[in-house]
Amino acid sequence: MKLFKKQWLKNIGTLCAILALFSFAYVYHAPRAKAVDAPVINTPTDGSTIGTLTNAFDVTWPLDGDGGISWLSCYYNLDSAGEVPVDCGTSLYTISMAEGEHLIYFRAFDSFDSSNSNSNTISFTYTVPPVVSITAPTGASTVSNVLWSPSVNWDTATTCEYSFDDTSYVNIVDCSNAGSDISAPTGDGTHTLNIRGTNAGGSNTAGVSFTWDTTAPTFSSASMTDDTLTLTYNEDLDGSTPDVSAFVANNVTQGTTMTFSGVGIVGSTVVLTTTQPPSYSDSLTIDYMPGGSPIQDIAHNSAISLSGEVVGSISIHGCTDSSADNYDPNANIDNGSCIFPGPGIV
Repeated sequence: MKLFKKQWLKNIGTLCAILALFSFAYVYHAPRAKAVDAPVINTPTDGSTIGTLTNAFDVTWPLDGDGGISWLSCYYNLDSAGEVPVDCGTSLYTISMAEGEHLIYFRAFDSFDSSNSNSNTISFTYTVPPVVSITAPTGASTVSNVLWSPSVNWDTATTCEYSFDDTSYVNIVDCSNAGSDISAPTGDGTHTLNIRGTNAGGSNTAGVSFTWDTTAPTFSSASMTDDTLTLTYNEDLDGSTPDVSAFVANNVTQGTTMTFSGVGIVGSTVVLTTTQPPSYSDSLTIDYMPGGSPIQDIAHNSAISLSGEVVGSISIHGCTDSSADNYDPNANIDNGSCIFPGPGIV
C-alpha cells in the first residue's frame, strides 16, 4: 500500500512538471530560427507614379509555417514619419499624403520577437490627374462660326486632346492655349465636345453638348397692324436692336415712303413703329439694309437684306361705319369707337 501511494505521488509530480512545461511553452515563444521574409510591394512599383490613393498600395505579407499570419505584426513608414500599424489580414491600403515624391517601406515583425523583422522599401511619385473642364461653349447653347471661341481648363495636363461626337481624339500640341486650338464642328445640329487631359497621374475627361448653327435666319412674312409693321423670321432672334434707319416701307398706292420711329425684337419678329400708318387698302413693300447692328439669330448669323418684300396683310382699327361722326375710311376692323349723331340732329 505504501509502495502504491509512493508511485502515485511520483506520477502526480511528473504530470505537474509536464503541465508546467507546456504552460511555460505557451507563455514563452522562443525566437524563430528562420528570419521573417520581407513583404512584397506589388503596387506601386519602385520609381513609378500613382494618380490615386484609394487602395493604391498592394502588399503581400509573409506567411508562417502553417500558412497563416497570426504571428505577424505589420507596419508602414512614409517619408520617415514613424511606423504605423496596419492590418496584416488585408493586402490593399489607402494612405493619405500630399502630391510629390515619397519614400515608403512596409515591415513585417515576428510578434514574439521584435528583433526578427524584414521590410521592403520603394520610392514613388503621387500626382493627381488633371481636373479638366469646359467653360465655353456652355451646355444647351447655340453657337456658330461667328461665336466659336471654345474655352477649356486643362489644369495640370501635359497631354491635351479633344473629339466631337465620340470620334477619335485629336491631340493639341500646346495645352497652354486653353481651347483656341479646338477646331469647329462640321454640319449644323447637335454636337458633343469631349476633352481629355492626361498627366503622369492619369487622365480625366469633360464634355458638353450644344447646337451648331451656321444658317442665317430667313424672312417669312410682313404684316401691318395700325402703326406697327411686323417682320416675321423662321427662328428666334438674339434680341439686339437693329438701327431703325435700316428699314424703309414704300406705300405703292400713295407713292410715298413710310419711315419708322422705333424698332424692337420680340422672339422671331422685328417690330417697327411708324407715325404714318397707311390705309387698309394701300399696297406696301418693305426694304431692309443691314447696318452695324443687323438682324441676327441667337448664333449671330445675320439675316440678308430685303428689297420690295410685300406686306401681306394690313389691319387698321377704327370706326368702319360710314354713318358715324368719326368714320375712318382707312380702317378695316371696327374697334367699337363709332360716335353717331344724337336724335333730331341733322
